[in-house]
Amino acid sequence: MKQSFYLLVFLGFVSACNFKSAAEKSSNVRDSKEKAEPRVWELASKGTVFGWDPNFSIKRAVSPWPRSPVFFESCPEVPGGKCVGTVPNGGGFYSLAYGSVSATKITGPTGYLSCLPNSFGADARKDWVFTEDIVPATTGPCPYGFYWGDRGPNGTMSALFLNNSLSLSSPLASSLYIGLQENSPVGPDQVAGMTFGDPRHTINWDEVAGVSFSFRAQTCLGDKASDTYKTVRSNSDMIFFSQSQNKGFGVSVTFLDYVVTNGAADVWPHFTTDPFLAEFPTPMQHINGRSWGYTPADYGFEMDSTPFCSRQITDLPWKKIYIPFGKIVRRMVAEGKIPESALSGAKLAGTIVAGIEQWGRLSTQLEISERRLWKGSPDFDPFAQGSGGAVAAPPAAAPVVSAPSAGGAVAPPPGSGPSRLCTVSGSRRLLSNSGHQCEVLLQWCPSFLLVCKRDSQWRSIDINHGRAQFPGIRQRWSVRI
Repeated sequence: MKQSFYLLVFLGFVSACNFKSAAEKSSNVRDSKEKAEPRVWELASKGTVFGWDPNFSIKRAVSPWPRSPVFFESCPEVPGGKCVGTVPNGGGFYSLAYGSVSATKITGPTGYLSCLPNSFGADARKDWVFTEDIVPATTGPCPYGFYWGDRGPNGTMSALFLNNSLSLSSPLASSLYIGLQENSPVGPDQVAGMTFGDPRHTINWDEVAGVSFSFRAQTCLGDKASDTYKTVRSNSDMIFFSQSQNKGFGVSVTFLDYVVTNGAADVWPHFTTDPFLAEFPTPMQHINGRSWGYTPADYGFEMDSTPFCSRQITDLPWKKIYIPFGKIVRRMVAEGKIPESALSGAKLAGTIVAGIEQWGRLSTQLEISERRLWKGSPDFDPFAQGSGGAVAAPPAAAPVVSAPSAGGAVAPPPGSGPSRLCTVSGSRRLLSNSGHQCEVLLQWCPSFLLVCKRDSQWRSIDINHGRAQFPGIRQRWSVRI
């Protein structure tokens, strides 16, 4: 699966710092003693909370790129709301990542394909660019918003995410993502709040049990209900890294999704994988929490059908969820999706607390509270799983779709059925048999939405899977426009 399927995650793997460069802290990391082998299946029988913010009560959110023209920070408990220069070394903070993903560039430092969150109002800029190599480009106001609050159950701290792309000039856009993360930094110009090697922040992979939190979420189609393709999901992730191997792996669990393919309701894929690409050099395994049996079957985005998407998210009840990452990693190793060798020396190096990733034009809100990281037995559960709905059993033969390592299209596996979402990509330059210059914008099974250039004019075109050929990375299409 292409990386634009995922993220703008600036999760690093090696060093540790809080508003200090990786170089400044690297010697401390090298001095930390690491076990030669993980305690593979030895775990405590019960769970305990860990982390630099174990009760999810510290309001610190910072963009990973302080020098970016779209840098954002929110530390409301500090005079002036500034985070940089006020967080004590090792104190921890959350990274707020936002923007679209480039297939070739690291976009964070430059602000490329990104914008400044909370840029709302009549005077706000309306010409941010969200696509590359497309004429005309998809533009619009910044869709992202983020706010701390105290609106959780019993007045606990909450984090509210907004992702409103209804005003984009076109439904053709790369992944639009905003998410709250815990990152280990990479490079001298990046900051992140997790200290690799500090047991308050990172622990051995085999000690991780899972994560629990409360949430409420809604999406709205507004005046764009007729758009034939739209997708939104919310996810929670964990990244693991081994210094001794200098590599890692990640697991992303989609716990909410709303998918429309060619005008019909669809579902998020059962399993997909990301290759190594510019923004995110660690391989990621993406699973549908419901089809894997780890999230309640009846959880989904509440649909806001009010005029002008005016329903307040505070009108919705809170729901609870627990995602057993320890159990999921072991299952993936057993099924060969993660090589067992990757576990040697691996520690938790980063998380996505929660986020909204969407394609097409929607207005989505997600609010979370009571987030807890748990260590202990892989079978540990802090509360009855399935609260608020039954848990779906994993399907007997779920489709598996993997992306190519570089460019090109992916044929759906046998039995995957119609309208199965394979990947949503950034544009990839192709050449049709008829000589027209084309870009893959949205890649679906069983069809592909392309825009092709003819006589200097760009036009949209759907290509049915049955008429397309897949000889390899260098695709040639027989199309007529």
